[in-house]
Amino acid sequence: MSCAAIVDLALENRFWSSTQEAESAACREAANTGGAILRITSIRTESGRGVLSGRILSSVIDVDSSGHLDVPGGYAKPRSLGTLHLTWRALLLGSGDTDIGYLVVQRPFGASRLPDSDDSDTCFVSVEVPRLLHSLGPLTIGIEVCRTCSRPIGQKRLNAVPSTKICTFCQELKEQRELK
Repeated sequence: MSCAAIVDLALENRFWSSTQEAESAACREAANTGGAILRITSIRTESGRGVLSGRILSSVIDVDSSGHLDVPGGYAKPRSLGTLHLTWRALLLGSGDTDIGYLVVQRPFGASRLPDSDDSDTCFVSVEVPRLLHSLGPLTIGIEVCRTCSRPIGQKRLNAVPSTKICTFCQELKEQRELK
């Protein structure tokens, strides 16, 4: 069985013995191709697609003249995807403390900027990738992220509503819209 079938995503992937090796390889690929690196903190499989979520440098994001580019559902739209660099350990034990892997993406890269990002140099984004064999059921590796804005869902919210798929910020926006 190939590594692609194990990850079940329609993109090239490479496994490395350490996270540092994976990050270095992603940096080399990005430098050689003029790409950028999406630091993956969550991999989610759904019916027909996988969703890779993480942080990318804000300077990579292409925005319109008003400073915004509204991408429905918080999904980024890279011109093309490069290689997903990861380790078996990160994939099997994915935790919120470290990156699971690194995906090289090509510009132009459109995504929505998030107003309350905790780091102005980066933003959270998600990239949709078609699945290959559907060998995995729905699952999340790494931190749980909001299905609307791609930001991590806070631990307090997950403790209060364990099955939630939406962050507090987006839930409040949804409720405000419903009241109108």
